[in-house]
This record gives sequence, structure tokens and C-alpha cells, in this order.
Amino acid sequence: MIGSFTGIFDGSNYGISRLYINKGDIDQYTYAHCGFWGVSDFAEIGNLKVYDSFVSCNGRLVGTLVGYSWYTTISSINIEGVVYGESSTGGIIGETGHTYITQSSFVGTLKADYQAGGLVGYLWASVLSESYAEINIDLMDWSVHPWRYQIGGLVGYVEWSTVESSFVIGTVRGVRHLGGVAGTVLTDEGYFPIANIKNCWSDVEVIRVESSTSDAIGSLIGENYKSPITNSYSTGRIIYEDAPDPTDKGFIGEQDTGGNWADKNNFFDMETSLQTSTTGNATGKVTADMKNF
Repeated sequence: MIGSFTGIFDGSNYGISRLYINKGDIDQYTYAHCGFWGVSDFAEIGNLKVYDSFVSCNGRLVGTLVGYSWYTTISSINIEGVVYGESSTGGIIGETGHTYITQSSFVGTLKADYQAGGLVGYLWASVLSESYAEINIDLMDWSVHPWRYQIGGLVGYVEWSTVESSFVIGTVRGVRHLGGVAGTVLTDEGYFPIANIKNCWSDVEVIRVESSTSDAIGSLIGENYKSPITNSYSTGRIIYEDAPDPTDKGFIGEQDTGGNWADKNNFFDMETSLQTSTTGNATGKVTADMKNF
């Protein structure tokens, strides 16, 4: 693991095989800054492949490529591997600030408990575009974390950020604020930029663990707080481990419709998801009709 990186890194489409990082069992609230680079600061990183990687750290800010990115551009990064973290944990980046991510992917397994996503754990004042994940996200066995929420197939927590033209397939399992694309999408009134999701697709099996009673579970988004969600669709199932599966979580689990909220031109597959309704305005369709919109 390298500490902090500032500058330009062009991998020229070369690959790194069997990257192994294990920072051990540190305090779960520690800012671990765990990744190939612990921090990227005013950097450009692109054109790199990582195969068969393993990154593990019982702390915050954990990602295969970067633990925490600040004013960074990430492009054409493709990673296959395993990531274990506590919070702000992502397949590529743990947490971002003023970062632009495009044409990148993560394929593999991720375990974490809070603000965890297939690509980014916590996307803050940033943009994620034209990227995808094939992901299996589950809770950490070691954790005693009191929150265990905000987990999504692409991003765990989206705040003042854009996720666009991206897709995800796989499974997400957690306690609450769970979604195929994002666990929570949040826009605070009076602040700029607005958080938004547009032109995204999710085929993720979203699983609420035993003992949870949360309703913030959705095929695309777990919780949407005053943010616009547009031109997106979902097809994945919602499963409750210790209760009858719901039928009203087809798109978004919970919504606050104030401020900049919008829910336009969104759809969910009623047959594949086994959902008949949702909060908001998304339209349920049978599988055959999902091919014609």
C-alpha cells in the first residue's frame, strides 16, 4: 500500500495481478485510508486493470484503488477481486470528494457494514458515470458496528453527487437503507450540487437480514431524500430473510418528496422482482413490456 498520491498515473492498460493488502484488525472507527493508494489528492488515475486482488481492513476509507480520493479523476479502471472493510468501503474507492469516475468497473465480493458500495462506499460532491459492477455485498462477520446501513450495488451513500449511465448486477445484503444502485441518495435543501440518479439500471437481489424491520429497502434505491431519480429501471428481487417478502418495494423503499425531489420516467419489472408497487411514481411493467420503453 502506498500512502498519498498527487499527479498523473497512466497505466497504459497494463495489469496488476494478485494485489494483496491486509491492514489487520484496527479500531473500526479509525480512518484507515486503505488501498493501493491510501489517498489521492489532485490526481488523475487511468487505464489500469487489477486482477485477483484482496484488500482487507477493519476500519474506514477502504477501496482497492484508493481509500480516499480528493479532487481526483478516475477513468478506465477495471478491478476483479475481494474487499473487506468496516465503513466507507467500495470496490474501487472508499470515499470521494470532488472526484470524477468514468468508464470503470468492479467485479467481485465486498463485505462491509456501513456506507458500502460495489464501486464507491460514500460518493460526496462527485460524479460516477458510464461504469458498472458485478457484485456480491454482505455484512462483515467481525463487525460490532451499531449502524450497519447505507449499502448499494454501485454506491452506499450518494450525497450532493450524480450517478449516471451506469448499471449493476448481483446481490446486496444488509440491515437497512439497501438498494440495487444506492442505499441512500440525499440532497440537503439550499445546498449545491443536487444529488441525482439518472439513466441507471439494476438487476440486484436485495436481501434484508433477519431481525431487521426497516422499510428503506428498494430494488433501485433504499432511501431517497429530496433528490431527482430519472430515466432508470430495476429488475431485481427483494427478499426478507425472516418475514414474508414484500410486494411494495419495486423501485424505491422510502422517499422524502420535498425540495428537489423528482421521480420521472422510471420503471420496474413486476415479474422478475415479484413486486407490484413502490413509493413514488415508477411504473411497474411485465417483463415483455420492459423491452419496449
